[in-house]
Amino acid sequence: MKIKYSLLLLSLICTGIALRSPVNVQAQSSTGQSRPAQPQTQPPKVLDEPSIPAGWKRYQFSYGSGDILSLIFPQAPKEEVERDKSEPNIETVTHMLSADTGSSFYFAGYIELLAKDARIKFTPEERKTLFDQFWGAIAQGLKEGLAESGMTAKLTSSPPRKVMISGREGQEQSFWIDRWPGHYRAVIGEHHIYVIATISLSEIADKETAPFMASFKLMPR
Repeated sequence: MKIKYSLLLLSLICTGIALRSPVNVQAQSSTGQSRPAQPQTQPPKVLDEPSIPAGWKRYQFSYGSGDILSLIFPQAPKEEVERDKSEPNIETVTHMLSADTGSSFYFAGYIELLAKDARIKFTPEERKTLFDQFWGAIAQGLKEGLAESGMTAKLTSSPPRKVMISGREGQEQSFWIDRWPGHYRAVIGEHHIYVIATISLSEIADKETAPFMASFKLMPR
């Protein structure tokens, strides 16, 4: 199964963010040429119970029969909802939550897979494909937004890492859009997919990045 529509939505939203961003300029050398990307940032340090940055609040979200997604944001996130019925017998509902600090963007995706007949079961190969595509959808959206502004960007990524989120196995990965560092974490369930991501518009990730990533929790109702 391929959740193409949800990944496309992530990409389109991030394209719009890149176009609206006041920091959509690429560093130039004295010759006017773009400097080559040299990713040097490290993945955010994992915190067991992150302290909430000043001005941030913890929010909870739940849709349909899914678990409660608990996460911190700098302000109440904006929500976009899209529904898609292109897959046979399955309706995909994507809830995209986003907020920013002016120098970084923070996202959460809560995807409902509404099957008419039976439980949805992903093969190990399908899970790997979905995990691999999460960061690509977000990064590609920002890259396309920059391209529409007349700039080019190179995408690179670190190897994916397994991570336990609320007792469930998930995956996290770091990536870069030229010198902009990004990170994502995701958990894939039977009827729901949960993913969070952040993009920094500077070469060094904001200090809030690690608390945001570590605040990702899933709780049963």
